[in-house]
Amino acid sequence: MDNMNLALNMIFTGISVVFLCLVLLVFIIYAMPKALSLFTKKKFKEEQEEIQTGNTSSLQEIKHEDELIAVITAAILACFKPEVRSRIKIGQIKRISDKPPVWNNISRNEQINARNDCY
Repeated sequence: MDNMNLALNMIFTGISVVFLCLVLLVFIIYAMPKALSLFTKKKFKEEQEEIQTGNTSSLQEIKHEDELIAVITAAILACFKPEVRSRIKIGQIKRISDKPPVWNNISRNEQINARNDCY
């Protein structure tokens, strides 16, 4: 009988702990979007202050980069047939450094000159 009471007590405690953890997870999941929206509102306010103070260089870079991504995506999709376009998704565009190594420039120039000589 003593073992039965201990077993029922353990079962009740285990179920209670799991239930409370699940309820806590539900509250965390509902709180996450609200916390993130506060963060984005703060970032939006900072951007608005930058616009008002005239410090818009970083915002212009962001806008130009978004436009560049849109143009690159459109160019890539224009190369494919319409039935293939719907399956293509551009996941990431990485910038390469603005200053390539010297050997890279020499090789590129040699290849361009070789192509021009063929025509």
